[in-house]
Amino acid sequence: GLTDHDLFEAPIADEFRANDLAAIARGIPLQVEEQAPGEDGMHTYVTVKFPLHDAGGHAYAICGISTDITARKRAEEEVRRLNDELELRVRQRTAELEASTRELDAFAYSVSHDLRAPLRSLEGFSQVLLEDYAGDLAEEAQSYLRRIQANVGRMAQMIDDLLHLSRATRSQLKRDRFDLTAMARDVVAELS
Repeated sequence: GLTDHDLFEAPIADEFRANDLAAIARGIPLQVEEQAPGEDGMHTYVTVKFPLHDAGGHAYAICGISTDITARKRAEEEVRRLNDELELRVRQRTAELEASTRELDAFAYSVSHDLRAPLRSLEGFSQVLLEDYAGDLAEEAQSYLRRIQANVGRMAQMIDDLLHLSRATRSQLKRDRFDLTAMARDVVAELS
């Protein structure tokens, strides 16, 4: 003999009443999700409501069967919360990695610039010695200066290669053919 308004606060009772009237208006079962207070807070239910008809086919009552899905809803909410937290952590870590990458790029550029200065000096002075004092230098001394220049070139290439390698993780890899035999010959010649 009690109505929804006798059992629940007005907003909840109004929603239940609206769902009852919708089921009666449709004349067929209606499935809705409803919330009602429980001992441990609000509970969520999936409710199927359907009208009961008299012999004349007129609805005289409403019947409802509810299944408590609170645990599932709470688990879904926890999953959403954890996903949001994970997304935030991923964004933070990504920002940290991007900042770290920028710092490494700046460091690599600075180091390469700083390493090139003494190389330019070595290359320049050895060239001056070869050009201005070639007549005063023994052939062996000139050979040493040419070797210094060749090694300065190799060192400059190594610096360039290290810079390219540091940027390789952020660029598309490009396959290329090279002559391994020629490379081996160059190494043997250098070592001899």
